[in-house]
Amino acid sequence: MRRRGSQHVEAQTSFAVLSIEGAAEVYGAIPITAETAATGHPFRRGSPLTSAFLAFDPRAMVLVVSWAFLSIAGGRQMFGESLDSVSYFRYFNNLNSNPDFGASRFEIGYQAFAWVCKFVLGLDYNAFLLATIAISLGLKFTLIWRYMSMPVIGALAYVLTFYFLHEYTQFRAALGIGLVMWGVHKFVEGKWRAALVWYALALLFHYSTIIVIAIAVVARFVRSPKSIGILGVVVAAAIFVFTFFGDVLLSFALRFNPLTEVYLYDRTVDNANLLSVPNLLMMAASLYAVVVGFLVRSDYHRTFLFLGLASFVGLALFVTTVTLALRIREVLFIGFMFAFLRSPPTPRDFPLVVLTLMAGAYTTWRGLGTLFEF
Repeated sequence: MRRRGSQHVEAQTSFAVLSIEGAAEVYGAIPITAETAATGHPFRRGSPLTSAFLAFDPRAMVLVVSWAFLSIAGGRQMFGESLDSVSYFRYFNNLNSNPDFGASRFEIGYQAFAWVCKFVLGLDYNAFLLATIAISLGLKFTLIWRYMSMPVIGALAYVLTFYFLHEYTQFRAALGIGLVMWGVHKFVEGKWRAALVWYALALLFHYSTIIVIAIAVVARFVRSPKSIGILGVVVAAAIFVFTFFGDVLLSFALRFNPLTEVYLYDRTVDNANLLSVPNLLMMAASLYAVVVGFLVRSDYHRTFLFLGLASFVGLALFVTTVTLALRIREVLFIGFMFAFLRSPPTPRDFPLVVLTLMAGAYTTWRGLGTLFEF
């Protein structure tokens, strides 16, 4: 165990700024090297909770304390009222003991979860909100703990980039993304049955996660110039279908939920900006990652890089349905974080860490500016 722990420290001492990640390995961990990172298997077992209280790992303790504080802060809306809080509050308060899952555009999984929390567990809205945030953030922090070489840096990147957008505002999407990311990780590991279960759960909480599933499947088989050419044809066909048959697809969607049109063409949503600062930073990071060989480094790196890159495609294609474009970006953008923070830090990969944190810092600054109007 001492020799394995020393390997972990040696793999991470390239940068003093990341020295907090050099703590001793926890029980059940494997050496963190470029070779083990390429396998796609978890570096650590268990969760931050078990590692904090059973192995007394300081990194796990940081994640647990952060998780608890951010869950409470979100449940109590301590940073100000989020943009979507009113609609979720009204939905929860209007629930009655005889569930009617067809009366709302919310997915059936989320509606069932809300109904159980209110009428079975007896939770009020704030307690329900806290439980929602704790579950979604816990799903992601556990993934970060297991699969990232630098869990503290990974958690920081996630909070900076996504906390205010997902956990603090878009509660259904937050749950769906947490569930589908578990599915993608199991899919990369080759655990098909587990992946299908996670995928099904994700779709029950947010339909947009189908996009993540589709891109993950595509990335799994795109490994050669021929397959890239085929992918180009498929993308071109999809663009053609959406451009000329978009109204037909919308009519089909309305059969399942008449509120779909209001959602997709919500004119109160700001325009999707492909050239925003976070997007430009991650474009630069993506170009650098391709140059240094991320597409051939491993299935794990290629899959999550594809997810991130697909977020830009969605923004560029669906400019007339702003809500859809933004939703595609939100569910896929997290792929960059898992791709860039998977491997142990080396001088070659260090720019990716810096660009990821810079994009997150700017996102948080803008998010707080929106909440507090500065």
